[in-house]
Amino acid sequence: MKKKELEFFRRVLNHQLQELAQKSDATLAELLKSTVSSSDPLDRTSLELERDFTLRMLDRENKLIMKIKKICKK
Repeated sequence: MKKKELEFFRRVLNHQLQELAQKSDATLAELLKSTVSSSDPLDRTSLELERDFTLRMLDRENKLIMKIKKICKK
């Protein structure tokens, strides 16, 4: 790739990195302030499943952030 193309993609990746970091921070803050306090076992299970899914998505986003950081350092 030409140097100009590399710089373009590096800027795109850095922009995506910033968006992912902001989204991850907001999601994590939301998870930390939320509590599961339902007395109904089905509601509690549903909320826990949703929380687990959100945590898995955060983990995947964090892995993507690490990959972008690794690429941008080159």
